[in-house]
Amino acid sequence: MFLKSKRNFIQHFVTNPRNFPFLIRQCSTGSFLQYDKDPAPMFIDPKIQKLLKSLTGMDFSKIFRKKAVSHNKVDFKFMTPEQFESQVKHSAYKAKRLLQMPPIVKILEDQTRILSKDTEMDGFSDSDYVITDISFDVKDTKRAIVVRHANGILETAPQSIRKRVNQIYFPKEERKITVPLMFTREEYLQRLLDNYEYQFILDRTCIQFEPYEREFHEITSKTYQHINKEKKFDMLRSTRHFGTMTFFL
Repeated sequence: MFLKSKRNFIQHFVTNPRNFPFLIRQCSTGSFLQYDKDPAPMFIDPKIQKLLKSLTGMDFSKIFRKKAVSHNKVDFKFMTPEQFESQVKHSAYKAKRLLQMPPIVKILEDQTRILSKDTEMDGFSDSDYVITDISFDVKDTKRAIVVRHANGILETAPQSIRKRVNQIYFPKEERKITVPLMFTREEYLQRLLDNYEYQFILDRTCIQFEPYEREFHEITSKTYQHINKEKKFDMLRSTRHFGTMTFFL
C-alpha cells in the first residue's frame, strides 16, 4: 500500500493492530508507565524513524541556540555564496546528529549468576572484593566484573556495581557516580517539571542513565506524561526528545 502523506501513514499505522505488538501499561510498583513488550523493533523500524524525524522538525535557531553561560560568544564571518551554501549543508548535517533520538528499549532486569561457592574462603575478609577487567577494547556492557563476597561466594556483579565501576575506570563525560538529587528527591524533580524544564530533565537523564535502566524509563515516563497533561508538546519540538515522546504518547 502506497501512503501519500503523513496523515495517511499515521491512520494506516493506528488502525492496523498488527503494527502494535506491545502496549504501555502500569508497572508493577504503580510508579510509572512502561512498555508491555520490547518496543525496540518497532521504534527502529525505518518507516517509524522517518515519520518521527519528520514530526520533530529542524529549527536551526532552536537547535543551535546559545546556552546561558558566561563564555558564550557570537562569531561573524564574511562568506561567498558558495561558502554560505556549504555552511548551510554542514549545519544541516550537524543538526541531524544533534537530533539523534535516544533509543527506546526494554528494561534490563538485574540478573546475577553465582560462579562458585568456595566455603574455605568464608570469613577471609570483612569486605567484598570487586574484580574488574579494565581492558580498553571491551564494551562496558560486555566487561567482565565479578564480586568475591566475604562468605566465599563468587558471582557476577549486579547492574548497580557494574555501572559504578565502569564510571570509575572509564568515566563518561558529565555522568556522576552519585546520582544527582534531582533524580533521587521527588520534590526536586517535580519542581523542574512544574517549571517546564523538560529538555533539561531529559538531557540529564540521557547523561546519567542508560536507556535500558529502570530509572531512565521512570523519569522519561513521568516527564512525557507531564508534558501531555500540560499540552507543552512544542517545547520539545526540534529536540532529540520529541520523537521518543511522540512514540511513547
